[in-house]
Amino acid sequence: MLFKRISRSDPERVFIVCSNGYTTASLTNGQPVMWDLSDADGVSVTKPGTAFKRMANFAGVASETIAAGEYGLVQVYGYHSAVIVDSSTTADIWTGCPLFMSANAFNLEGPYLASGTTDELYVEHRPVAVALEAYGSVGTTGTIKAVIYAM
Repeated sequence: MLFKRISRSDPERVFIVCSNGYTTASLTNGQPVMWDLSDADGVSVTKPGTAFKRMANFAGVASETIAAGEYGLVQVYGYHSAVIVDSSTTADIWTGCPLFMSANAFNLEGPYLASGTTDELYVEHRPVAVALEAYGSVGTTGTIKAVIYAM
């Protein structure tokens, strides 16, 4: 683990070194990743999977380009200036809202109700970050400032 030096003027951040288990492409800065369940070594991360595989497997957000099979830094805590997000087709991301892992995508998303019940979001997912700015382009990906808490 790498802890960024504590300073009054800079936000605190924590990083871990991970292997890119996503064999078809590099990871890029801002992409949320989950633990690679097919290579359960505690080091490998990959693209978020289906709904059930992503429930509690959020590893963090890539903080640099990591080539397939190579090692690099993944941020697990603190401020990140360019987290990739996607507004769902039903709701925008607002400042202060919780962010959740998307299924089968390298982005986080705001709260939504897939089946129309208020409990499903919190039973199936857990928040992994907080949006520090709004993102209102429904159905498209972009980057926002966020605080990550994967620890």
